[in-house]
Amino acid sequence: MAFWRAIAASIIVGIPVSFASNIVDGVVSALLNGSTAASLIVAFAVGVLVGAPFVERLTRVAAIQAALGSIAAAVVGVMANFAIGFAWQAIFPDGRMNHPDVFVLVVTIGALAVLMRWKIDVMWLIGGCAALGVIYRLLLPG
Repeated sequence: MAFWRAIAASIIVGIPVSFASNIVDGVVSALLNGSTAASLIVAFAVGVLVGAPFVERLTRVAAIQAALGSIAAAVVGVMANFAIGFAWQAIFPDGRMNHPDVFVLVVTIGALAVLMRWKIDVMWLIGGCAALGVIYRLLLPG
């Protein structure tokens, strides 16, 4: 629960921190080849890594605890929205529902089944799916 509270606090302090991160953003973007994530790295690092000890003290106040709980729920909703959006783009790469990528669909359903049935570590599952994708693209290019 402390992790989600730290995420919520990073969102709360993210606006002033993101202003400060704009100064550092040019350097970070250059180091990461202009990655989109570079604009949020500093805000995330300051908000979560530095702000996490202070969040535990703030959770003793009932009003702040309620606010952090609702913000944590919003963060989970945003992450679910990203997951659905990424899955949609992977399964339907051209944006039309009548031409799904069958390989991605089968691997997705298979990964879900393996995760639910055997409860393997997610990192092993991601590595296995990535290996399947690489093998598939190497054997069937195009």
